[in-house]
Amino acid sequence: MRINGDLGIVIGKIALIGVNYEYVDYSAMRMSAPDYMFVNENNAIRDNFQAVNNYRAGAEIRLGPLSLRGGYALFGSPYRELTGLKFDYSKISAGIGIHFNNVYLDFAYVYGMKKYNVYLYNGYTDEPVPQVSMNDNMYNLTLGIKL
Repeated sequence: MRINGDLGIVIGKIALIGVNYEYVDYSAMRMSAPDYMFVNENNAIRDNFQAVNNYRAGAEIRLGPLSLRGGYALFGSPYRELTGLKFDYSKISAGIGIHFNNVYLDFAYVYGMKKYNVYLYNGYTDEPVPQVSMNDNMYNLTLGIKL
């Protein structure tokens, strides 16, 4: 199950701000097939996953043919704590675009940050729990022509 809500504000012809909220219930996922019941698999999904809240916000400023953009996103962990997986994920983005008549060129940079705990034995709480941090960089370049 997924529920989305968006709100956008346009400020004249120079700026816009957008926010997004998303509710996703991963525990409601189900597997099905005409020749197999997936009872154990669906029980494992229900027991190991949870509902999450995801948030995104962004803004753009237009300075003539030049546009400057920035944004932030925070994603909740789809795993229940009892699975031993605590997973946080967020992104920060920045971009610049230039538009001339029917041609545009956009560049965006997205920095992702992930943290999660690693449990060697599911549900065993007396063990030391290392936390893994991972960061990723993504670069996007888009050239477009409007016909």
